[in-house]
Amino acid sequence: MPRSAKKPKIGAGTITCNYDGKNKHATTIGNNVKIGSDTMLVAPVKVGDGASTGAGSVVTKDIEPTNSSSAHLPEF
Repeated sequence: MPRSAKKPKIGAGTITCNYDGKNKHATTIGNNVKIGSDTMLVAPVKVGDGASTGAGSVVTKDIEPTNSSSAHLPEF
């Protein structure tokens, strides 16, 4: 389960990929985050306050807070 703060908007079909076969890793979602539909959050990863992702994004690195975004990319 992701760790989430206040008022996140998470699109349909978004998943957190948090198990690597041995360990579970955390996904942290900040305040007022917008996650596009069908996004994959590959833990361990943090999505900072006010950040957003485009639909279909694969997030493998932290997204910095405040108005940062990730578009539909093969890997971010």
